[in-house]
Amino acid sequence: MLSNKKIEQLIHLPDLQFVRYCEEAFCVNRGIYNIIDAWFYDQNMINVSSRRKIIIAFFSYLNKDKQKIKFGPGGVKAHLENFWNFKKDSQVESA
Repeated sequence: MLSNKKIEQLIHLPDLQFVRYCEEAFCVNRGIYNIIDAWFYDQNMINVSSRRKIIIAFFSYLNKDKQKIKFGPGGVKAHLENFWNFKKDSQVESA
């Protein structure tokens, strides 16, 4: 689990360095990263820092076993929707 301080450092990296971090830490390629970034943007996550935080949270959510994250056909969208619903449900429960 990443500390808040580490996350704050990561989200302010230049674009290429942030993408490379995601590739190395979570074993996702740039194409998958771009799809995920665009999906969160389409969910009105306009602020880059906020979007990067949720991207890290998404990858961490999927990468519980520290294995390479694998997406089958349509898998990225399905995982994103599951994560998004999980986040919404957990926010409702904590309110």
